[in-house]
Amino acid sequence: MNTNIQSTGNVITAKVINVFLISIILLLNTANLFSQQLPSSIANKYRNTIDWSISDSFNNDNINLNKWTYVKVYGKSIATSEYAFIPKGKGYLSINAKRSSKRGGGISTKQARQYGFYTFKWRAYGFNASNATGWIPAVWGAGQNFGKEVRRINPFPNKRLELDAIEIYGHNGRTQWRAQSIAWTGFHPNNTLVEQRLIAGKTDFTNWKIHGLEYHPNYVRLWQKNNGTWRQIKTVWFVNNSTNANRINKTHNNKLYWILWNVLHNKSNNLNDSALHVDYFYYFPYKQTNSNVSNNNLENTVDYSESLGVLKSNEDIISSNITSVKSFPNPSYGSSISIDYNIVAEGNVNLIVFDTNGKLISTLVSNEFLKTGNYSNNIETSKFPKPGVYYCRLETNKGVETHKIIISK
Repeated sequence: MNTNIQSTGNVITAKVINVFLISIILLLNTANLFSQQLPSSIANKYRNTIDWSISDSFNNDNINLNKWTYVKVYGKSIATSEYAFIPKGKGYLSINAKRSSKRGGGISTKQARQYGFYTFKWRAYGFNASNATGWIPAVWGAGQNFGKEVRRINPFPNKRLELDAIEIYGHNGRTQWRAQSIAWTGFHPNNTLVEQRLIAGKTDFTNWKIHGLEYHPNYVRLWQKNNGTWRQIKTVWFVNNSTNANRINKTHNNKLYWILWNVLHNKSNNLNDSALHVDYFYYFPYKQTNSNVSNNNLENTVDYSESLGVLKSNEDIISSNITSVKSFPNPSYGSSISIDYNIVAEGNVNLIVFDTNGKLISTLVSNEFLKTGNYSNNIETSKFPKPGVYYCRLETNKGVETHKIIISK
């Protein structure tokens, strides 16, 4: 009898150990899966664990109202589960807008967060590129949540930031989607804004897309993930001086509530039934250290060192796509350098030169719309403070390229 009891106990102990080991393996696999949501080149800047207080996989059949509240905007949305819900067994959030009621819906976070990497998977239905929609579906962050349970930064800042990670809009007879950062100053009706586009003019609505918005103390950067690989789209920098092309004054930085909605914007435009689907929304917090922002503390100085990709030493930089930017002569031996580049898709272009510490040397092209073709800009070698290695950065609709320049004067 004692032998049987001992044998039974050993079996139970073995089963408990097996269950424990399986649980550990599942947790490790889950952690690894979520850490893969971060681009490898910036993974050291952000925690590899999700902040679930404002994140969601939308795998349950009900919205978690402990962290979300329904959007309530007078005349534009209805704050009920009829317009924002998780279809049974589908595993994604559906945010609907209806022609019959001329209303939409949405959800927003009850807590605000600031720096970090925000990533989400989305698609949309009911939109036609050749017909301007009256709805404005978006995944965006603001200083207030527009929720049934109202949340707002307190005190509400005179200068504040809005981040539109994705926004579908109708204008001039067409519907497109874009991403942008907006610097707001003042309060309604006397407020002003400066928009900084991260991407625009896109018309692919129905296919699932994965985007990431990197909100860093020095910049906002849009990422896109295709076939498992992250790619930078565009960067807007935070600076200590005035807001201008591709730059926003640091005083606008603030915490954000995140809003996932599909609401009325222009009732004169097309109001077909529509839906924004969000498969997941994850937030990876920023690792706050004293060294993270060390290069961006001087007036009129921008830290471009974050844009270099993989910086191996002051003499060597690796860029993933150096194909169209060239400089001549390189190394330099005259009074000026010619920087030649090819634009393969028309759109807004930025061309800047900076040193190995990320300090801006010269802005050669600032948010200028260029058609396809070959271009050339000259920079005087007298602009470089000393001989050494510098970098030229080209930003286009197709991505970012960085080219090394050697000054030998």
